[in-house]
Amino acid sequence: MRSTPMHIRQFTAALAVAALALTLTACSQSSGGSAGTNPTSANEVGQQTPSGPMKEVKMSDLTICTVFKAEDLKAIVSEDISPEPAGPICTLGTKGKQMLALTIAQSHFNAEVAGLGSGKQGWIDGNQAVLHQATASDNESCKFVVKLHSRTTFNVDPEDAMVVEAATYAPGKGVKVCDLASKMATMVLGKLPAA
Repeated sequence: MRSTPMHIRQFTAALAVAALALTLTACSQSSGGSAGTNPTSANEVGQQTPSGPMKEVKMSDLTICTVFKAEDLKAIVSEDISPEPAGPICTLGTKGKQMLALTIAQSHFNAEVAGLGSGKQGWIDGNQAVLHQATASDNESCKFVVKLHSRTTFNVDPEDAMVVEAATYAPGKGVKVCDLASKMATMVLGKLPAA
């Protein structure tokens, strides 16, 4: 039974290594950066606290891409938009140096779709949001999943959230995709009718 203290020491050392790994991961996440990505500024990850009460809005009698026009997006991204927004999912592009792909869609706010465990928690105005960022060699993207009202029942109401994503195929050119996606989400949120 002399091997028991050795097993205990090995187990304790393994726990210490695991704890260190968890601490380093937490520090990386809290600083807004991770290995292989550039840290983002505060205005690029949405608001850290709500700026007001939650906007209780609905999409049950409309499709989200009919509540705004290409001009509304052009005012945000400063480039011409094509095609004209239409339907339940808008997949749009810009005609300019930013090489943007923009997506706005109806969704629902649950753990799977919103990525509640993997995204950064934040706010768009007074509405809870989850932010997801991705960087590859040829593109950078930023997606917000925004909760639209407080009566959410997971997996039941298919229109209790919207997804807004901006991606650029000109990475490294200083295009702030999260800033653009945040402004797009704020614009659409302000145009949806009250619940």
